[in-house]
Amino acid sequence: MMLLLVAGAAALVAPGSRPSGAVACRGAAYDYCVQALGCTAAEATKAEGALLPNIAESMTRTQIDCVCDWLQSSLDLSDAELKKVILWAPSLLGYSV
Repeated sequence: MMLLLVAGAAALVAPGSRPSGAVACRGAAYDYCVQALGCTAAEATKAEGALLPNIAESMTRTQIDCVCDWLQSSLDLSDAELKKVILWAPSLLGYSV
């Protein structure tokens, strides 16, 4: 069953007809992973999906830059190593430094 809202031009789909994980946030974390780390869309989506929704939605590119710059300098990581660390533990993007 599909309903179409004319005012918002958005389609509402019955809960059972949508595959789980179909909605992607594609916020600052996704953008950073793709643009700065060179991640694929799938890697970036997986990393951002591992974050709590309220954290993912409230992140800014500036905050993520600060965290990743701090991680890279403190741990003396190359760009490739930083990418591995972020993909292994995406929750690090939500930390305050």
